[in-house]
Amino acid sequence: MPQLFWHKNLEFFFDFGNLPRHSFGVLGLSFERDALLVFAVAAVMLIAGFLAALFFFRLKKNNEHHTYSEAVKKGDNIFILWRPVRNNLGIIEDFEISELNNFTSKLLAGKENAPQIALREHNELRELIFESLVETVENKREFKSSYRLENLNKFLSLCTFRTQEGNAVSIGSDQTEAFNAKREKLKDVKQIEFICQLSQMLAAAGTENYRDVISEVLRKVTEYAGFERGMLFLLDKSGESFSAEYQWAVPKGEVELDDFRNVPTESIPMFAEVLKEKGSIFIRSLDDISEESVGERTFLKKKLAESSLFTGVFENKELAGFITLDSINYPPQFNENLLRVLRVTGEVLNNTVKRISATFRQFSEENRFKKLFQNMPSGFALYRAEYNDGEFEDFYLTESNQQFDNLCSRAVYKDSRIGLLCPEERDWLDNYRKAAEEGSKIFFEAFSETSNRYFEIIAASPEEGFLATIVSDRTEKIRSKNELETRIEFEESLSDSLENIAKLNNDNIEYMLKDLFRSLCSYSGADRCILEYRNTGELFSDLYSYEHVHNQLTLSSTNFVEMPESLTAKFEDNIINLQNASLNNQEREYLSKFCETNTENSLCFRSLIGSSLCTIVLSKNDSSLWGENCERMMKICSEPLVNALVRIYAEDSIKQNEEFFREIFEQAPAGILMLNYDREILSANRNCLSILEIESEEEIKGTFFEKYITIPEGKLEDIRNHKETEFLTKIQPEEEDADESEELVKTLKIRVTPQKNASESVLKRAYIVIIDDITESIKDRERIEQANIELRQSNEDLKQFAYVTSHDLQEPVRTITCYLDLLDSELEEKNVNGEAKEYLKYARNGSLKIYSVINDLLQFSKAGFKELKLEQADLGELAEEAAGDLKGLIDETEAEISIGELPTLRCDKVQIYRVFMNLISNAVRFNKKGEKPKVEIYAECIDGIWRICVKDNGIGIEESMRKEIFTIFKRLHEKPDARGTGVGLAICKKIIERHQGAVWVESELGKGSTFCFTFPS
Repeated sequence: MPQLFWHKNLEFFFDFGNLPRHSFGVLGLSFERDALLVFAVAAVMLIAGFLAALFFFRLKKNNEHHTYSEAVKKGDNIFILWRPVRNNLGIIEDFEISELNNFTSKLLAGKENAPQIALREHNELRELIFESLVETVENKREFKSSYRLENLNKFLSLCTFRTQEGNAVSIGSDQTEAFNAKREKLKDVKQIEFICQLSQMLAAAGTENYRDVISEVLRKVTEYAGFERGMLFLLDKSGESFSAEYQWAVPKGEVELDDFRNVPTESIPMFAEVLKEKGSIFIRSLDDISEESVGERTFLKKKLAESSLFTGVFENKELAGFITLDSINYPPQFNENLLRVLRVTGEVLNNTVKRISATFRQFSEENRFKKLFQNMPSGFALYRAEYNDGEFEDFYLTESNQQFDNLCSRAVYKDSRIGLLCPEERDWLDNYRKAAEEGSKIFFEAFSETSNRYFEIIAASPEEGFLATIVSDRTEKIRSKNELETRIEFEESLSDSLENIAKLNNDNIEYMLKDLFRSLCSYSGADRCILEYRNTGELFSDLYSYEHVHNQLTLSSTNFVEMPESLTAKFEDNIINLQNASLNNQEREYLSKFCETNTENSLCFRSLIGSSLCTIVLSKNDSSLWGENCERMMKICSEPLVNALVRIYAEDSIKQNEEFFREIFEQAPAGILMLNYDREILSANRNCLSILEIESEEEIKGTFFEKYITIPEGKLEDIRNHKETEFLTKIQPEEEDADESEELVKTLKIRVTPQKNASESVLKRAYIVIIDDITESIKDRERIEQANIELRQSNEDLKQFAYVTSHDLQEPVRTITCYLDLLDSELEEKNVNGEAKEYLKYARNGSLKIYSVINDLLQFSKAGFKELKLEQADLGELAEEAAGDLKGLIDETEAEISIGELPTLRCDKVQIYRVFMNLISNAVRFNKKGEKPKVEIYAECIDGIWRICVKDNGIGIEESMRKEIFTIFKRLHEKPDARGTGVGLAICKKIIERHQGAVWVESELGKGSTFCFTFPS
């Protein structure tokens, strides 16, 4: 163990003299003996010293941090201590303000030492820096950024970092004033840029796009100011009224500019005075205007704006107009800084409008003189004389108007030589040169071979070295003079031709046509003229052919050949020049019957008037041109010629028709009288004379109708009013025969009809009277009526007989059948067989057959005579009911019945039910052996008529039997084992016919049948 040496007074000081050698401190440890212990003690002492030093420096650091925190909290800087709020999973959900200084409290809450709850409600700042706070706490990152608080209108600069406790601290400063100053400066810069942009747009505006540019400028200004409509008003030259010249507005915000034209200045005096004084007016609503300012209130009401901003446009400090910005739906936030933009923009707009107006005036003046120059009736050209070494060389074109360009044969180019412009003008150079050198005005006429025109030219020198020419086209006048003689010749020939046409009649037609054709051939140079005339519907046509060389006209009748459609389509204005038209083989073949020469050298005219068709052909042997006047003369002459032919042939046809209809009139089976308006008889046919017992027509002419026919009073009034009327009358025999039999009295049926023309209007000058002797007809009718009465009585007796017979015979037959059944039972008991049993079977079947026939006969009688009980009935239900009542037969034959959709119609239910019973039972019974019956019932409506069909797959019916099977007692199969009595289909036919319908069968032997019957819809 080491030895410990303590000081005698136990005081801590070092007295190395009293310690042993190689000892350590007060412990007295020897290095020689206790080296390891010495080192341990030294290490402990060293660590204790380090900890003491660390504690000292930490305490000093904390004191410094506390001092710094206090300084920050008391300073004019932002200090916020954020405490994170975590959920159960340790995830940060939110931050709370744990601590902040007085400056920050006043900045955020509006007062110092604000309550904590009030600060928690201030969420805007926390939401802005939430992500940076999370990054600071979780990842120990430091963030520096600027934030704008909209609610407080503040701009803050913050630095956020993490504390040792895991919180976040934000320190920073309020940069609101600096930000606002910078923003105002930036706003001024943007205003200047905006004004420059608008000025550049207006400076670039031209006469073509100025309205679009001004509208775009108004749009930018309106949107920049936050309004919805912008309008520019300018003061007129008189200074007495304003007019809205341009506008821009949001959709559905535009107003009619015409409603704001010429607004008198005196009607809005307040606006004009305030704008001159202050430069602008902002009106939030109509309430801002006093009731005395009637004009201003009317003006604002017309604009339909919520609020308006008026800014004056000044020129030399005088009001030249104003810009109005309108808010249509909501009041905007007005800013005084907008006035500078609006005022500058207004001045630039005014200058632009004035510049564009001046440009338009300048263009108008230039265009006026240019238009006058270009629209001169004569051509104008300005030439420059060209000299070479003092010698004249040529003229060069420097300027020309449109009329001169049109007169020249080639395109005109500036500085082009006169020789290149019109080659023949080289011959005119002497006149041009004389006018240029002498300065005199020269007038001359010349012909241009290139353009085939006659010109009148005036040449003069406006100044030395230049030549001006005025060129007028005199071609038409000169050619008119040359054509005058030709026209005179044409008119003389045309006059002769028309005179010949006017003289045409049925007696001289061939002579006049010959003269007309000779005149046409002489004028046109034709060698042959052909005319074909035909009435539509006739097989033959009249063909007139004229040979000019022989002066011969022939008439023949020929079969009519229809003109090919391809040739018909080539006619223009009813005429065609075959020299200018290409023909195919069919067209050549058609024309060859008219032209003995080449068909391509022909001139053809075709006209259709009413039912008349006329074709005229002129042809020549050579290929010389016809000329315009030839076509013109033919067209002028052909139309009246065709009309004359139509008239002549119509007169001839009328004459023939008169004879024809006169013969019909005379041969008519009824008596016919023609009366005038006063009911005097004009004409009577033979039958009328016979009925009235008059010998000749002359005896009756001129007498009054009432002399022979007695007219009832009411019918006479109808005749006077030109109405068609009909009545019966009787005529008595002459007096000497009055005592004779009444058989001599005649009964006449009179029908009086006013005559009408083609337009259905009454010709109030004539009547047609048709007289029918109906004496014998009345007697025949009386005999027929008597026969009908007897026939009806006979039918009634037959009906009663059939009903009574069929009804009364049922009881005896039932008695016979009953006793036969009893006899059969007795034979069964006695066990009797053989022939007696067989005979009894035949007797019993015969009685049943008789009973069935009697029953069907009774039903047939009821179907024919029983009164129908018509009511709305569903035919589908009737068919299903009939099929249900035949269930035993259907089950026995294993038949399949298919009933489609049937209509609901008005009918007798009981009888239509019987029709379905008969048709379905027949379809099931008459089936093919070894095949199950299939019956299909369906309906279809055709043209308003319902057709009901019952279709089967049975044995079918031969074609010869299809009509006979509907006859009573007529059976399809006459075999003894065949079922049916032959009455069922006759009953169906009788029932359907009484319902105004029809019944028939469609069948093919061995492939089934379809029985159909119809109902009106």
